Amino acid sequence: MALPLVPCSVQTGGLRLLLLRAGTPQWVRAVGSSASLPETTSSSKLPTEKDLHVVRTLPMLYRMFVKGYYKRLHELQVYDKQLYGPLYKVNAGGLISIAIASAELMEEILRKDAKFPSRGDMTIWTEYRDMRGIGYGPFTEEGEKWYKLRAILNKRMLHPSDSMKYAGMMNDVITDFIKRIYFLRQNSPTGDMVVNISNELYRFALEGISSILFETRIGCLEKEIPKETQDFIDSIAAMFTYSFPVVFLPRWTRNIFPFWRRYIAGWEGIFIFSKKLIDMKMEDIQKRLDRGQEVKGEYLTYLLSSNILSSKDVYGSIAELLLAGVDTTSNTLMWTFYLLSRNPKVQETLYQEVCSYIPGDSIPTAEIVTRMPYLKSVIKEALRLYPVVPVNARIMNEQEVVIGGHLFPKNTTFTLFHYAISQDERTFPEPQKFKPERWLRDGRIRPNPFGSIPFGFGVRGCAGRRIAELEMYLALSRKPLQVAMSKTARLLVVGAGLAGLAAAATLFESGFQNVQVLEATEKHGGRIDTTRPFGPDIIELGANWIHGQEGNPLYSLAKEHGLLHEDPLASIMCLPTSFTPEDYFFREDGQQLDPVEVERVCALFGQLTTRAFSCELEDRFLSKSLGHYLDEAFAEDVLANSSREAQQIFEWCKRSECTDEASSSLYEVSASQIGHYVALQGGFFNTLGSGGYQALLDLLMRNFPAGVLLYSKPVQQIRWTCGKGVGPPVRVVCEDGQEYEADHVIVTASLGFLKEKASTLFEPPLPATKVGAIKNLGFGTVDKIFLQFEHRFWPEDCAGIQLVWDQGPEDAAVHASLSQGEAWRDTWYKKICGFDVVARHPTVLCGWITGREAEHMETLTEEDVGEVCVRLLQTFTSWPVQKPTRVLVTKWRHHPYACGSYTYIPCGVDAVKEHQALAEPLPLDPVPAMVKPLQVLFAGEATHVNFYTTTHGAYITGVREAQRLINYYADHQ
Repeated sequence: MALPLVPCSVQTGGLRLLLLRAGTPQWVRAVGSSASLPETTSSSKLPTEKDLHVVRTLPMLYRMFVKGYYKRLHELQVYDKQLYGPLYKVNAGGLISIAIASAELMEEILRKDAKFPSRGDMTIWTEYRDMRGIGYGPFTEEGEKWYKLRAILNKRMLHPSDSMKYAGMMNDVITDFIKRIYFLRQNSPTGDMVVNISNELYRFALEGISSILFETRIGCLEKEIPKETQDFIDSIAAMFTYSFPVVFLPRWTRNIFPFWRRYIAGWEGIFIFSKKLIDMKMEDIQKRLDRGQEVKGEYLTYLLSSNILSSKDVYGSIAELLLAGVDTTSNTLMWTFYLLSRNPKVQETLYQEVCSYIPGDSIPTAEIVTRMPYLKSVIKEALRLYPVVPVNARIMNEQEVVIGGHLFPKNTTFTLFHYAISQDERTFPEPQKFKPERWLRDGRIRPNPFGSIPFGFGVRGCAGRRIAELEMYLALSRKPLQVAMSKTARLLVVGAGLAGLAAAATLFESGFQNVQVLEATEKHGGRIDTTRPFGPDIIELGANWIHGQEGNPLYSLAKEHGLLHEDPLASIMCLPTSFTPEDYFFREDGQQLDPVEVERVCALFGQLTTRAFSCELEDRFLSKSLGHYLDEAFAEDVLANSSREAQQIFEWCKRSECTDEASSSLYEVSASQIGHYVALQGGFFNTLGSGGYQALLDLLMRNFPAGVLLYSKPVQQIRWTCGKGVGPPVRVVCEDGQEYEADHVIVTASLGFLKEKASTLFEPPLPATKVGAIKNLGFGTVDKIFLQFEHRFWPEDCAGIQLVWDQGPEDAAVHASLSQGEAWRDTWYKKICGFDVVARHPTVLCGWITGREAEHMETLTEEDVGEVCVRLLQTFTSWPVQKPTRVLVTKWRHHPYACGSYTYIPCGVDAVKEHQALAEPLPLDPVPAMVKPLQVLFAGEATHVNFYTTTHGAYITGVREAQRLINYYADHQ
């Protein structure tokens, strides 16, 4: 099911949200683009690194070890970019650097590179070499010496014609790799599994690069792997694993923590292995010379026999080339296999291209694979999503430089965050999706090439790029890479709201064929309800907006298909809680309030709510409700005592915020827990065009086979663990008596429906943790009141009529007096915040009401509600308000399958714990033997920790559960 969208001020500055958040994020405006500054601009007037935000050691350590980014350092790049923008300073441990995290800034700095580009402080790599007296290689050497070394190493490697010479030995290695994979599958417990494919790909890559660099095979693909070979692979992993803590931790910690010792041990293993192979080759060359034989060979023979490099320089260079070759090829192929297994359409397209270029069982040649555009795009897209080197650096050591409109002195170190750049939605729409076609040269607009440069740029680019690419092309084109995806698993989706349709669409797209969607009502959409009651233009009875842009899959989908409304007025459609200069505020005595006073109070309210949504509350407020926190914080401000009107406006702000929270009162909402909600960057209110939300639903359903979606199929019971190891484990019984057997069921029912029906809906009953989550999370009601008039009676510049009571229901004393008994029913209308103009409907107003008052209103007739609203408008405005020609009232609480609108977090509830418990599939881990896992899965906005209340939260959870099943079947083939 879907939902009426959360209206406003979550984590974004309260009532001023529309004004503050519309348009470009502040950091984008501040940093600007990569365009050069006008010549008239004086460098002395430019901002410098002192004007940038600085990330220091303690916050860095906190994020790494407390928040868990130590094992997800690539995600830390994205996290920091969201906080500080694409240009900021890092001063953590031994690292002082300027972070670069956008394609435009990346291009700017690389195009200003020196003749001898400096990769940055490579002390982390050179320390070991200095300790052991080993020469520097192409990654660690600098200046003119690097330039000369690189010129030597480039020969017989960098030019495409040089790399093609190695295709024969590469194909031999690939053939042996395929044989080894078949051997491992046949000898696995299940007869079809490769237990550690990552390790096998390391062995394959090591065998391949060794055959080129050392001109010999080293046995990595034999049935019995040499111990020293496995030690080398483990050493590479250790060196990379411990390099980041070594960089960020101060030097004095090296004798305290084990990271430095393990890091050095990794280098020991790498050089012991490579030195042994080089010495063997040197002995072979010497023996040939001693016998008077001609010395012939490829790469290593060329380096050793030409006497251009000393032996210690050869040790350093070959070890680094070997290291880079193994890591680049193995990691990229591993992620490519992973991505192909989860994207069968991409896999099929690649397979068809391979078949069209390489007939039968022919072994591909270098000339053929380099002409295959989709194959090359697959590798390029895999490298974008999972760059082998997620971080690189540059030292601008020739002169001061201007980057991003900031002046930096000579010898400034810049850290290039490749992963964060490759995840930028402005460069790569839907950045988390695997879309090789974005790189095709077929007339489409291609991304900024600096958005993904896995092999570097310019003279400092990767020397082995051509060899690595060729090896991967040959491997991927050699064998059909179809990973068997189960086509026979029986899947049921309960609910055809946004979460359910997203789940079904994702499953169909991934190759599942036996999918059925059961919808209880006569229409799909759930809490999305696009109608046309007042003429040809749409009215949204449920979800209204797409909240946020960056990282929002619904916004990307709507933008890609031209479904967004272009009129800026549409962004304030039925906007209950965003104050603008066009809002008219009235007291109940008919007097209009001073806009300056309104703005001052609203601005303060926005500051106070931002503290809560940013998790910046003082300890004394953590156990309080949002309402009590706001009261106390407001009372401490001079504005609270400035006038009675200020207090009344503040009550309106709290009443309006209730609409965001779907609560009867802010005194029921936890102040400390709402900070888990995450507001996405970009315009916060994005309205769909003439098709409304229905157009998005139609888009999701466009590839559904006929008969997939069954209407009027309310589910009576979901019986799981039925099969006991034999037959389908789940049976879904509908109210009409029809039963459906399934391997997996995705339940997308609203939290409100689960609160009422969960005790009888599941057999066996839900585990205690899930029952607790359903009970503890709050689920409130938000309703809309549409009033259509024959003529417009409000001014043309009026965007909303807001009602400020002398004693409103969110006043602390009033709330306390009404907390017991039924007296609140007599003044239910006081919960209406106001009436807003409706986009595309010049004679329609929309009122918002929430909580128990909304539930009571639903019991009244539309005529009675309309009469009350007219009296309110007449009393507050003194304008000539006529009787409406039509009144339309939503009734989400009394909807039999919605049972309300969306989720909120009550006081005393651990939000993260309960959201996660609600999302946990059944049976819970650990799953007993002979019991099928993932029998019942749960999706919907209430199951998302950060995006609850939103449509993108519902959509993402539907995709999440579908992907959970896709991963399960991919991993078990």
